[in-house]
Amino acid sequence: MNDRTLDLMEEPRVAIVRTYRPAPGNHVAHSVHARRVHLRRRMTVEEAFRATVLECLAQIGGNAPAIRAREPEGVHQIRVGLRRLQMALKSFGDYANSASLKALSKRGRAIAGAFGPARELDVFAAELLAPVAQKFAGNESFTALHQALRHARGEAWDDALGEVLNPDFAAFLNDVAAAAETVPMDGRKITKAAAAALEDHWSKVRKRSKKVKKVYDTNTHHLRIALKKLRYASEFFAPLYSKKKVVPYIKALKRLLDRFGAANDVHGIDNTIARLGSAPELRFAAGAISGWHQAREKELTKLAMDGWKQFRKRKPFWK
Repeated sequence: MNDRTLDLMEEPRVAIVRTYRPAPGNHVAHSVHARRVHLRRRMTVEEAFRATVLECLAQIGGNAPAIRAREPEGVHQIRVGLRRLQMALKSFGDYANSASLKALSKRGRAIAGAFGPARELDVFAAELLAPVAQKFAGNESFTALHQALRHARGEAWDDALGEVLNPDFAAFLNDVAAAAETVPMDGRKITKAAAAALEDHWSKVRKRSKKVKKVYDTNTHHLRIALKKLRYASEFFAPLYSKKKVVPYIKALKRLLDRFGAANDVHGIDNTIARLGSAPELRFAAGAISGWHQAREKELTKLAMDGWKQFRKRKPFWK
């Protein structure tokens, strides 16, 4: 490995620190949300790819301190950053077909998966448990479930912390940064590539929607994922289009995804509860929580699909 390669690997780490360095005197770790990628119509595909990947990378690296501080939003935002990175690696045409970027994408998915249990249990604790638990205040089964949840979250968070402390995590950040800095030259203007990428995502959304029924199932989940990908791509390329057209579109897309997210959380409630164990003392509480949320699933799914029917009538901002 020559000195030039080493320089390329190390410089982006400095960029991450520079982008998300805390204000003077502020040593509290905070979660880092996605920021606007500063694309310009005069940029080449190569320049836009580099700017987008490094911005995603900054969000990922910027949330590591929040996870070390056990800030729940840090886990959520690092997963968002990793998903956005997946999209960035795939949204610039021929770059996505290289073996090196496919390998990085696979590594990114594995890292995101390691944070999944902590995020799932955080959502359960903050949003799904309370509405049912308050109806059974003082119930012994719910007391036992709270204890089981505390233990399961502790283990899941230990795993999340272990992931960001793992040398492989730092190596992944450096390898992505190096890939962004060493991509082949591509002098094409980004505008045509962006329109093609957005149209491809929109086509996949419509294709997924044709298989969706009235119940939340695998096909519904696939539609939700396709809509997420469309959202991330739309946010990447938004600066290339009229703000008047882009802003309402993305806001509507976010509202739609909130509906699908609520239905998805309820649909997976039994899998989440299973993470707490199968001790006999948990059965009453587990059954009450599962039944309460399953009763909501049909209505939440209907709201999501009604939202989709309205959203699909919108004219895409890139046309």
